[in-house]
Amino acid sequence: ADEHGRPLGPPRGINGADSEHGEAVREHFTFALSTLSASSVGKALVELIEHLGGVALRPNGAIYWIAADKIPAWTQVAEAFEAASGEEQCKDGRGPSNRVYLIRCTVDDQMVRAVGDGIVNEVNMALHDISQEISDGIGKRAATNRSDKVARLEAKVERYEQAFGQYLFSLREGLQKTQDELAKAILLDTCDAIREQQGQHLELALV
Repeated sequence: ADEHGRPLGPPRGINGADSEHGEAVREHFTFALSTLSASSVGKALVELIEHLGGVALRPNGAIYWIAADKIPAWTQVAEAFEAASGEEQCKDGRGPSNRVYLIRCTVDDQMVRAVGDGIVNEVNMALHDISQEISDGIGKRAATNRSDKVARLEAKVERYEQAFGQYLFSLREGLQKTQDELAKAILLDTCDAIREQQGQHLELALV
């Protein structure tokens, strides 16, 4: 079959097996082409959560905290993903196969601690990876992209601080230090490019 599930020729197989079941196989294949795997759905949800500034409360995700002002947007996301199930129902028959939950909970010390631990882990891991890239050598474009990522992390930290009245001094210092290192990398790469261009112009002039 081609990429659209259309057969490229007449059904073939041993003892006519494909001729007998070919249509059913093609129907299942066509259905599979229009169906996303659980991992694909999960990945898409994680990317949307990150876009909304969500904080993972478990190392492998699955449970996230989002700020109150992002709840309307998340509700729309949840409704869209559940609607995408179509007629597919979960095994217990109580609803769509795609299930996205929004649970409101009371803000207490344990909640503040859980979200705080989640954001500290996320930011520290990201800063470690970026610092390693800088140490290995990073170009202007990559450094600019990482700078944008750090800016998003700064916004996430600020959102947490505003929501819970907790100031994360160590994260603020780490984020600023990384931004400074990225700015230096961008400047050095720019200077190297200028020197290279000047050298090329000089060689042309000498020729």
